[in-house]
Amino acid sequence: MPGPATLGQSQLDNLMEIERLNGLVEQLQAEREAIKERVTIQIRDLVFENEELKRQVAAHKNHLRKLSTLTRSVSLNRVPSAMLEERRGSDSDALRSSSLGLRRIGSDLPPAGPKKPGLTESPAITKKTTDPTSPTGKKGTRSILSNLVKRKTTVLGSSNGLSASYHEDGGMTEFTDDGEIDDAASDDSMESLPKPPLQEFMEEDSPDIIFMKQDGASKPTVKGGTCDRLVERLFHEKYPDPEYTTDFLLTYRSFTTPAVVINLLSQNFNPQPEEGQDWDEFQKTKVVPTQLRITNVLKAWMGWKHSYDFDNDTAMLNQVEAIVRVMEESDVPKQVDIVKKCLEKLKENGKEGVLQPTNPSPTPLFTLPPSGNSSTWTIFDFEPLEMARQITMKQFELFRLISPKEFLNQSWMKSRKEETSPNLLNMIHWTNDYSNWVITQVMSKDSIRGRVDVIKQFLKIAKCCKELHNFDATFAVIAALQSAAIHRLAKTWEKLDRQYKQTFKELQAATSREKNFSKCREILRQSLPPLIPYLGMFLTDLTFIDTGHPDRIKTESGEELINFLKLRQTAGVLKQIQQSQRTLYNFQVVPQIQDFIQVQIKDTITESEAFNRSLQYEPREPAPS
Repeated sequence: MPGPATLGQSQLDNLMEIERLNGLVEQLQAEREAIKERVTIQIRDLVFENEELKRQVAAHKNHLRKLSTLTRSVSLNRVPSAMLEERRGSDSDALRSSSLGLRRIGSDLPPAGPKKPGLTESPAITKKTTDPTSPTGKKGTRSILSNLVKRKTTVLGSSNGLSASYHEDGGMTEFTDDGEIDDAASDDSMESLPKPPLQEFMEEDSPDIIFMKQDGASKPTVKGGTCDRLVERLFHEKYPDPEYTTDFLLTYRSFTTPAVVINLLSQNFNPQPEEGQDWDEFQKTKVVPTQLRITNVLKAWMGWKHSYDFDNDTAMLNQVEAIVRVMEESDVPKQVDIVKKCLEKLKENGKEGVLQPTNPSPTPLFTLPPSGNSSTWTIFDFEPLEMARQITMKQFELFRLISPKEFLNQSWMKSRKEETSPNLLNMIHWTNDYSNWVITQVMSKDSIRGRVDVIKQFLKIAKCCKELHNFDATFAVIAALQSAAIHRLAKTWEKLDRQYKQTFKELQAATSREKNFSKCREILRQSLPPLIPYLGMFLTDLTFIDTGHPDRIKTESGEELINFLKLRQTAGVLKQIQQSQRTLYNFQVVPQIQDFIQVQIKDTITESEAFNRSLQYEPREPAPS
């Protein structure tokens, strides 16, 4: 019989409504944070994709400034003004044509004249460099922009401390949470900027990397490549691709190790020109973009999405410090500062990516049962809603510890699974134990009335878990009630009240495996965090991807390359899981209930024992003669 802790139905309904409203507030706050994050990424992607076009615009503007200077210098020779206007007009048309896709970010500004809205002037920028004409060859300081030529900047936007801007003098900009890293290209250096080919976003396949053939793509899509070439794409000087970086960092352990990747980044931080290549041109088009993007890769790698690679790994931290020393020798203080700050956060074990609840947590629905001996407590001594909260808190604690690398290559089913997927296995074992506990509790009652009461209590808990967006626990209860031992108890199900039969039917539909979990996916798409997805669905997806696509793809020349398209699909699943881990639940832990659950789920019967009891309670009816 229910204990004194049980509330009336109206009181429970009121508490559920309060819980729903509190959850809605938390969801809206999480949605606001997610929108801010998406805006940040969109700003970054927009400017990255237009980087080459901005360089071309800057080159045309430099040409126009040279033309204006030429016009003034020959004006005393009475050059026909019509000829000059015709030349200037053709160059202006070319400039406007090349500005398409930049959303008209200062593309039609004249080379001289009064300031226009949206432009600000900044003082001349200086940069340390090695002067080849200096007899000592030591580092000196030269002016990048003279005081007579002001540097105009158009601010594109900012979000979460991330700023994006386009400089009229053609300086290339990269982005960090602490501001911009600018190579501060000199005004005159843009004269030699090479004009991109007409199909600048197309790349030919080679023996060590191949691409998807996509018309109208903004950048090449890697289909497959060797390990070295896949790492190289992270800092490619022409095609910045944040999405590729994310997919790579989520899946690279499928084909290599962290040490290999970080060593390749270090080795490529200071690219060297070929013999006879102009150094200034090489510095502008290769060295600076490469160094900026390697810095951004390290920053992303040590950020909240991928920092698990550095957890309790002194060797990895030492390798990052080695890259910092390479940066210091290369005289790039801004990049050094950024990587050092990321290192400090790692060593402090900071979790800046976790969204903490801002509202006060609800008061637990808990009254200590009359019996002080916890071994005599039953599931009826606690409110279903509070049981659901405590189950959710325990499961989320396990869920958020799982790192993406534990899902790669079906490692949770391999012989070394305890080593490669320890946290994922802990989550799987706990959910299975919980489901077995439900079966055990039902089969521990030898009367129909007793079994009905247990089923009703767990249906209440499962419904509350679903409303708390704990879909994994909901699946566990329904799987238990659909087990062979319980499902066959026709007389027991017959005595279940109509409203509980309807609840069971609704939960069955929500957890149905039909059409590849289509209903479950729909509910998940409509649910805002915090949430715990049904991991079995994602494990099914990853198994299908892993078994349905080869790890290597062959080129026409017979070379076997890493199948990066397969890794992109894998990364798509891992991103969904990772996003669910970011927002914390806002409940208070009740130690007594947590301890009760933890003890109970370890004291269960086997599947065969449960089925034998089922036959004992409701024997098979003899077949009609």
